[in-house]
Amino acid sequence: MLPVSLPRFSWAWLNRAPWFAVIAISLSCGVQAARLAWAEYDLTEADPTRRLQAPETYSRIQRAAHLELDGHPRAAEHELLIAAANDRRFVPAWALANFYQRQRRPADFWPWVHRAARMSHGERSALFHLMLQMGPASHAAESLPASLQTEFATYLVSAGRLDDALKQVTANNAPLSLTLADRLISCRRFADALVVWNRSQTVKLDARHPTLVDPAFENEPAGLGFGWRLGAGAAHSAGRIDIALQPGEFLSQYVVLRPGQQYRLIVQQDPMASTKDLRWQMDDLSTSSNLLRDAPAVDPTRTSQTFEFQALPQTGFARLALASSGAARGVYGLRRVSLEFAP
Repeated sequence: MLPVSLPRFSWAWLNRAPWFAVIAISLSCGVQAARLAWAEYDLTEADPTRRLQAPETYSRIQRAAHLELDGHPRAAEHELLIAAANDRRFVPAWALANFYQRQRRPADFWPWVHRAARMSHGERSALFHLMLQMGPASHAAESLPASLQTEFATYLVSAGRLDDALKQVTANNAPLSLTLADRLISCRRFADALVVWNRSQTVKLDARHPTLVDPAFENEPAGLGFGWRLGAGAAHSAGRIDIALQPGEFLSQYVVLRPGQQYRLIVQQDPMASTKDLRWQMDDLSTSSNLLRDAPAVDPTRTSQTFEFQALPQTGFARLALASSGAARGVYGLRRVSLEFAP
């Protein structure tokens, strides 16, 4: 049975086509395309001056599908080429691209998939998937018009093709770079995430300089990459985070540390009634050990509090978080959280 790979952006057209057109495209489509040597084939039936009506286009595609299933790929190709010569719209080009992919003929595949890409619209994940079935992402990117490069890079990130995305996502696309950095962090590829972050974001992170992103909470946390992530009960307003205390984790941030370095975590807060259930933790990501395990609990009766810790010799990345494990209640206000080297 031939593989089916219908692009979702063509459904609206197919819904208006006759029932046999839907069957034909379902049989014919799969994953392929190519550079076509027109002179190899007898195209005397083709008349470029006229455009086939949709039923005739789909009839040829349907015949091509049956011929391919019966073991006659050259005859099937002949039908598809005639359809494409007379109907310069998306479907014949897409059918030929799929045909050449199934036949594993890359030289013929790429020109036809490029032609289909130029005529496509809407959501193109099926098109990009087809291209990646035939060759590497770099080749696929070269075959796409400039207008589709960003969409292709977005597809690579959403599809989890992170190695390909690292090569295709450009530094001037800060939102997509932020999403890519976050996907890399979720895969524990912290070094790669840091490279993507530093080449696209305003705040640069380097172990030589103790830095937290947005220490004064000036911006709404995006919850991505190396920025602040808010948990249940935490809400941002200009210059502060207000936390409705309850059991759980309230906010966190991934941090770049210098191995073996002594640090100070400085917290500025609004005073409130004392609670012993609120603690900061700094989890080393290579060992999962809490570098603040010996630090005292938060004392919310004070306006400022400092916590000291030492990075492990093999430490490069850690995760800072504020959490409560008990029955603390009330609203706790954070104004600033910063990091500095301890003397």
